[in-house]
Amino acid sequence: MATGLRISEALGLQWADVSFERNRIEVRRAWVGSRIGEPKSKASKAPVPLSPILAEFMLGWKQATAYAHDRDWVFPSTKLKGQKPRAGSMLTKSYLRPAAVKAGVELKEGQRFGFHNLRHSLASFFGEHQDGRENGAITLAPRQLAHHAGHLHPRDGGHETGRSRGNAGCDLPAGAKHGG
Repeated sequence: MATGLRISEALGLQWADVSFERNRIEVRRAWVGSRIGEPKSKASKAPVPLSPILAEFMLGWKQATAYAHDRDWVFPSTKLKGQKPRAGSMLTKSYLRPAAVKAGVELKEGQRFGFHNLRHSLASFFGEHQDGRENGAITLAPRQLAHHAGHLHPRDGGHETGRSRGNAGCDLPAGAKHGG
């Protein structure tokens, strides 16, 4: 299910950006500071693979939401009647943090934890699976994370050079760290 999208890119998605037929997501915009903007980098605009399991979840969400037209936001604010995407901070507070704690992630009071941690964890996952070189996992990581290949090093846990923060400051359960 991992896409490597930044939260701003995920919140900027409209249903027209999700192609179930072509199994990909087009990143055309970002939702930053309550405004529509450009994705962070040129590499961020590259299509993202839509895995079968993620496609299944997204199709279920599309069928369940009241906002399922091409120009509707994939993650709309119901409070604003779908006119704008939800706020990333609200999603973190209401959904991501509680889910992480329930999954066994140890978070200290006041510790920063958000969607960016998931990007770091995905980078670490790709970096820890050295055998992925044969099946393309290591070469897929920079594309999925919208980094240039030279900035992502498996030996550094898949993090950008000079910015490695281990597991982004949180302790994941062993199964979550190693895909088990």
